[in-house]
Amino acid sequence: MRMEGFAAREGGDDGLLDDGDVGMHARGSDSKLGTRGPVLVTRHYNYWMPVVRYVVLAALVVWLGAIGQALAGEAVRYHVMIAYACGAVMVLGLVVMKFVGPPPDAFAPRLALVALMLAVSGAATIRGQSRVTLGVTAGLGAVLLGWYARE
Repeated sequence: MRMEGFAAREGGDDGLLDDGDVGMHARGSDSKLGTRGPVLVTRHYNYWMPVVRYVVLAALVVWLGAIGQALAGEAVRYHVMIAYACGAVMVLGLVVMKFVGPPPDAFAPRLALVALMLAVSGAATIRGQSRVTLGVTAGLGAVLLGWYARE
């Protein structure tokens, strides 16, 4: 498909068509004719959405890993910062997925669970960390992880 000087095709690795591909995709050109050089391939706006999904999943896994270490009795020095950083990445990623790409299944409950996890972590920071707050946060994170396992 040729649109205003840009050729679009699926699966382009580097965003450029090879010289042999240009002759086949250019409007009004004969395949025997030479090439005109590389042509920029436009990508679909959802091209990076799988990356965003995996970043959100990785943030959840890091958060759960820090909770697991804290529950095991190991002193996690930066547990609070890890929780807030991972929570912020997850909220940002979910909002990007909602408004840029196709929204994830059960967007509102997922966002609510992340917000609840952040609230529990914040309350634990103020009142003191306990196994109960860590367990609640881990349980909420396990529910989120279950949604990712189904996808």
